[in-house]
Amino acid sequence: MSTHYDRKKLSPGFTLIEIIVVISIIMIFAAISVGGFAAMRRTIALDINTDTMVNTLNALRGESQRGTMCSGVRFKVQAQPEKITAPYVNATRTCDLSSPQKTPFTWSQDTAVTSIRSTEVESGVPANENELMVLFAPPRGTMLSPLAGKIITLTSSDGRSRTISINPITNTVNAQKP
Repeated sequence: MSTHYDRKKLSPGFTLIEIIVVISIIMIFAAISVGGFAAMRRTIALDINTDTMVNTLNALRGESQRGTMCSGVRFKVQAQPEKITAPYVNATRTCDLSSPQKTPFTWSQDTAVTSIRSTEVESGVPANENELMVLFAPPRGTMLSPLAGKIITLTSSDGRSRTISINPITNTVNAQKP
């Protein structure tokens, strides 16, 4: 007795094994792309936070050129930066920091200030610090800080970092990306 299948009776389609293999391949590709997407999202957030901080510092310098208040940002290691506004004392050419107005600077939870270094040339060794206040004073937007450049390192939760270079001699603030 021979069994003969009639092709007209078989319905066209996929077998269960074929469907399971295709779904497994799609799931593998999805798992790979989700990991890459999360890392890309953290890198983009770090770049945005770095650029925002540089633009904020440059805008605060412009505010101090047009106004009568000192404006700046206070950086602390492992803390959120704060925008600082304080009255300018023309007689002593300083900022009155006895009661400055502080506004928290909000950015991504993935980003933190991990180091503040001085680039003093005399010692040859960069000095690590825990806090830095960058203030701009009217009428020219002059940066009030010691005569040494500063490097602030921002790091994301996955270890990627960006640096902000602050040079009080040339009165410039720049982002340094790899």
